[in-house]
Amino acid sequence: AARVGGGLITLAVTEKMLPIYASSLHEATFAILPPEEAESFERSKTVISKLEGYKALLIGPGLGQSPNTREVILQILEALRSMPSEKRPRLIIDADGLNNLSAMERWWTLLPAETVITPHPGEMSRLCKGIEVSGGNIERLELARSKAKEWQVHLVLKGSCTIVTSPDGETRINYWGTPALATAGTGDVLAGMVAGFLAQGLSSFDAASAAVFLHTAAADLAVEAQHLGRAGLLASDLLPHIPHAIVRTAEAEL
Repeated sequence: AARVGGGLITLAVTEKMLPIYASSLHEATFAILPPEEAESFERSKTVISKLEGYKALLIGPGLGQSPNTREVILQILEALRSMPSEKRPRLIIDADGLNNLSAMERWWTLLPAETVITPHPGEMSRLCKGIEVSGGNIERLELARSKAKEWQVHLVLKGSCTIVTSPDGETRINYWGTPALATAGTGDVLAGMVAGFLAQGLSSFDAASAAVFLHTAAADLAVEAQHLGRAGLLASDLLPHIPHAIVRTAEAEL
């Protein structure tokens, strides 16, 4: 999120986990959550009380799937839906945020307008109640478009060709993929990039599209810089190359 220009980045963590995150994310600020065994209302209240002035909210990476956490998500979603649209941070849900949603009946009715979700094929299958979802087959296109319309979300269906589609059917396909991104954590990087673009005022569809394109561009730059092949890229390797990918893309458009 910071590498695409998101500015102020705040991570919600428990006091127990704070030293771990603070030691590696030096530029982030932190909202301290009550411990995981605290009542869900206390945990969600802490997050909700910090949202004023923020333009985007990412739920999911590192979250876990306990019943308490699921209640926290429900309470945060209820608070978001009750906010005036001009004051509501735009929402993106990834990783365990999606896994928690998939355990809820008619989960899509709980989301505020303009939500972005970024499932990989396994998460998409769980959201679809067990439908097998391919990483690359053409059938994914119709599935993505139909589900984005049904769920009224901006959907990023990750895979060898990532599909970005909106509730009204507008669709972009990132044919320019790379197998180097098929490694743990790169999806979290992508979700953070979407959040960073949302925080700068891009529409949900454009923020998702820009993030997907630049995520791949940064991976290509990282592979080139480190003389890697189809494997060996780490998610953290992408970070310094994201601003470079933005500059290269801007120069190519001149």
